[in-house]
Amino acid sequence: MIKNYIKIAFRNHWRHKSFSLINIIGLAVGMAACFLIFMYVRFELSYDKFNQNFSQLYRLNTDIKSPNEVLHWSSVSAPMGPAVQADFPEVKANARIFGASFLVTNKNEKFQENNISFTDPSYLRSSPFHLFMAMLKLHLKIHSAWY
Repeated sequence: MIKNYIKIAFRNHWRHKSFSLINIIGLAVGMAACFLIFMYVRFELSYDKFNQNFSQLYRLNTDIKSPNEVLHWSSVSAPMGPAVQADFPEVKANARIFGASFLVTNKNEKFQENNISFTDPSYLRSSPFHLFMAMLKLHLKIHSAWY
């Protein structure tokens, strides 16, 4: 019975090639779009889940409204973190991250380093980088004369 259905479907597709091609391409594009949407949603929902306290992590953003447009920035001014922590008792800790790029020189070599980040020490306390924190404390203990 199923063999007959497959024969009829194959003959129908063979007889109406252009209509079948449009249907198959539409099905392929629809499946690809669903897959891409699924991957995007999965990525967005998994963001920061490496941290065991991911449900307590929040990020402050800035929206600057001008007469022509609204600018969305993923940063706020530096005093905002301590001010939010002082004003809201629910905030346990804050960590500020600053990004920059520098021209680094080593003897006669000069090169541009991009995407360098600085952060407060509280960032390492609120993140799961315990091994890194232990190594940092050891490094600071050894090289304390430099700081």
